[in-house]
Amino acid sequence: MLRCLLLLGVLLGVAQAGLWAQAEAVGAGGQDTTGQGLAAALAKAEKLGRAPLVAAAHWRLGKHYQQLGVFTKAMDHYNRGLAVLSPASRDMILVVLKNSIGSIYLDVEHFGTAEQFVTEALALADELNFPRGKAAALGLRGACYEKRGNYLEALAAQQKSLDLYEALGDQAGVAIVNENIGSIYEDLQNYPLAFDYFDKAYSYLKSKGNASTINILNNIGDVYRKQGNYEQGAHFSLQALQLAEKLDDEDELQSAHKDLSKVYALQGDTVRAYRHLVDADYFSEQVEGQQDIYILNKMQFLSTQHQQEAQINLLKERNQMNEAYQRLQVLVILALLAVFFIWYYDHRRKRKTLLENQMLEKRALEAELEAKIAKEQQLELEVSLRTASLSSYSLHLAQKNKILLDIAQQLGHLAEHKNINYPKKIKALAREIDDNLGQESEWENFLHLFQDIHPDFIKQLLQIATETLSPAELRLAVLLKLNLSSKEIAAILRITPDSVRVARHRLRKKLPLAPKVELVNFLLALDGPA
Repeated sequence: MLRCLLLLGVLLGVAQAGLWAQAEAVGAGGQDTTGQGLAAALAKAEKLGRAPLVAAAHWRLGKHYQQLGVFTKAMDHYNRGLAVLSPASRDMILVVLKNSIGSIYLDVEHFGTAEQFVTEALALADELNFPRGKAAALGLRGACYEKRGNYLEALAAQQKSLDLYEALGDQAGVAIVNENIGSIYEDLQNYPLAFDYFDKAYSYLKSKGNASTINILNNIGDVYRKQGNYEQGAHFSLQALQLAEKLDDEDELQSAHKDLSKVYALQGDTVRAYRHLVDADYFSEQVEGQQDIYILNKMQFLSTQHQQEAQINLLKERNQMNEAYQRLQVLVILALLAVFFIWYYDHRRKRKTLLENQMLEKRALEAELEAKIAKEQQLELEVSLRTASLSSYSLHLAQKNKILLDIAQQLGHLAEHKNINYPKKIKALAREIDDNLGQESEWENFLHLFQDIHPDFIKQLLQIATETLSPAELRLAVLLKLNLSSKEIAAILRITPDSVRVARHRLRKKLPLAPKVELVNFLLALDGPA
């Protein structure tokens, strides 16, 4: 609402082009801007019978009601001002009236209708070579574009308006349009540019010390806060607060306290942040009634625009009790709607939070389950590998036991027979022992089982080796991969533990190992976890 009131200030500047002077020239109310004085000025203008003066008097009354938020009466006077002018009239007051009607539709958020009247005013201002009216129309058109989210078009229109006001030397218009452009850049989150335009507006409004000055101070404070410069943000918001206190402007006091609460909260000063938040809530309650009246007036305007003049007059003649009852109904409906929307928003927020928490818990459980499954699979692999190793080792022992049993039987036979060639028989037994020791069927079976579990180990080992690995070194690497001790490896390979240590040293030299890296750890990590 404040932005629209600032635009009204621009339109008031239009009147200074000559309408006030014309009214004073015929004694049509002078500078009395009260409702009673403006009504008296209208009556004098009607007695004179000059259509432009009557239209101007209607415009002044309409502007008075618009500033009060009584849109229905404001529109009524604007329409009466248009009605007294002939269809072929090309007076400047026609531009002003159309701009004012467009500003009302902008206030009630009927942007399409607002743009229609503003466009008509702009065309007529061009035709009449009325730059001040054109500047006001461009400013209103830019506001319509901004409300619709068409920021580039809004900036273009506001820039044209600014150029005209600067050419006219209208400081009030320059200040308002600079603030409008700054607000657009703030919406676009281009805070450096927003600050530049707000600062230009402040340079014009600084000496005024009015509500517009408070608003621009709050805007500059907001931009500083949003850029992380909390100290400057607090500085300008405090200036806005002091001026609002001086003018006793409850609406601006609420805004200033609210902004200070935000900036102190961001600075971590929770005590001052809370104190200003309490003050903001207090003034919010003070202006709540005014906001309710403003909303009711908007609703009344929108509803009465589609009714006939006779119905409007009938509504005006209703007794106060009926009018109060209607307002109460509207307030109750608005209150119910507000409660419903608050409940709906809170319910939706809680439901969203609940779903997010459930999703997080589900993901945590899934991750925990996956970790458990991976751990179980790892344990299963380790058990399988140990079982395979044990089976191979058992097979090896069984085979050796069989060999020993056969040798024992043959030695028994030798002991029973005296006429036997012992050297020849002993040689035969030695050959048999060598043959059995050379059998590697159990090793081959074990190697197949190992490759089923670690299919890429030997391949990777051969690829990274700096020299060719012998079969004995590959066997040693496989047994080390199983994390067997040197004693266990010596028994399986039928060599001494010292020979195992020597073989490990030779294998290490053929692999790209850093000095401090353990051979076993290197082999364990080569093909993933064992």
